[in-house]
Amino acid sequence: MDILEFNRRFMLIEEELGLFPDTRVTDPGWWDVVRYDAMKLVYNQIVGLGLNTTSVPSFAARLLHLANRLALRVDLEVRLWFGKFDVLVYRAPRLERDGRRIDTGLDQVIAACPGRKLVINTFPHRYDRSYARVGQLAPRPAQLDTLEHRLGEVFGIKVDLDEFVRQRLADFEIGLRSYSKMLARVRPRLVLLNQNGIEKALFRATREAGIPCLEVQHGLVNAAHPNYAYPSSVHGAGIAMFPDVMFMFSQFWIDRCHHPVPHRIAVGNDFFYPDQIAPPKPCGAVLVISAIKYHETLVRWLRAIAPRLSGRRFLYKLHPAQGASRTAIDEELADLPNVTVHGTDVTVQTLLAESSDVLLIQSTVAYEAVQAGRRLLIIPELDYATHSDLMALDGVEVVPDAASLVEALAHDRPPRTPQVFFEPFDAPRATRILESLLRTGEPVSPSARLAPSSPDRKRHRS
Repeated sequence: MDILEFNRRFMLIEEELGLFPDTRVTDPGWWDVVRYDAMKLVYNQIVGLGLNTTSVPSFAARLLHLANRLALRVDLEVRLWFGKFDVLVYRAPRLERDGRRIDTGLDQVIAACPGRKLVINTFPHRYDRSYARVGQLAPRPAQLDTLEHRLGEVFGIKVDLDEFVRQRLADFEIGLRSYSKMLARVRPRLVLLNQNGIEKALFRATREAGIPCLEVQHGLVNAAHPNYAYPSSVHGAGIAMFPDVMFMFSQFWIDRCHHPVPHRIAVGNDFFYPDQIAPPKPCGAVLVISAIKYHETLVRWLRAIAPRLSGRRFLYKLHPAQGASRTAIDEELADLPNVTVHGTDVTVQTLLAESSDVLLIQSTVAYEAVQAGRRLLIIPELDYATHSDLMALDGVEVVPDAASLVEALAHDRPPRTPQVFFEPFDAPRATRILESLLRTGEPVSPSARLAPSSPDRKRHRS
């Protein structure tokens, strides 16, 4: 099923059942806590995908992970004991550049933000909060029976969300307590974050504490993404689990969907802005963008086309979540001599510079490729319809089968005028907004489109 049509039908069910009560911070309801995970689960069931899985780490790897978490926790306690901070930062450095881990969404914002900062890295080790144990379940929501029934009627599948939902609700309560304790200890005047996972508990904790919270865009924000696309009837003023401000790559992304955050402001991002990428060379490499749920499909296509295009190089770029499977994927593709696997130690921008074509199913890289003047080739499987907004553009092709893809790659195409989806980072503007949030709890940006502020936000007294 088309992912956009699925989301449209799902949102109609949400509105029909009243899953978003127009409540204040004391009772925001249960549904938004589990919404993202539940929508993904149901869609994957419809299209025949299982849960995302990774290689099981060895005992030695698990022991090393535990030791790292303990060391990081001790380091955090030392910083909490001796430091005073104005800004609490949750950073997700999932990529590497020049031997250093980077957060492509947040690092420039951190540099532009005044004040003393406590930075907690949530990747590759999550050590700052607790999670629900297996089998630790919250009470079953009363609306869940009706929701399961309506999902079965609309999508023609049997849906059982009981344990799935209840464990995530239990996890939310544990996370809410962890974040509330952290906020009470640090007493920041501002929280910055890049979501590494769904951070509804952190949003709720900051709102209860009266501390402004700013999220940065780090990837796709559009009508296909259930963490950002909501029914038009949902407004941030009445829902307790959204940030106050979201910094966006450009106005393009603000206009993609209804995301009920009080203030969405375009400030740009230099990591995604392709100003240093030269025009493509004829018949350059083919950059293939992977992810856990697309890997099996992409390998099937690679095996069908790579041997027939022995003169072309294929650069298989892994998602950060595939890091634990890197060795296994290297071995899986070792018999294809013109395919090389690349992990988080090489950025997409570096690989784009070597490439003339980009092949994928769904990724933010689709927009980076088009803006960098590369030909974009979309495989029409799974949730490829996410990129419906690109399919009519010159230089974007949906390839129906492997033979069509081989034919397309056998011929170069003339250069075209790139589209603009990413703007350069406006550091002065970002700093003005951040200074205002620290000083007053509200953003100030005369040239931005700002929605009215939420009446739920209490003033934080430092």
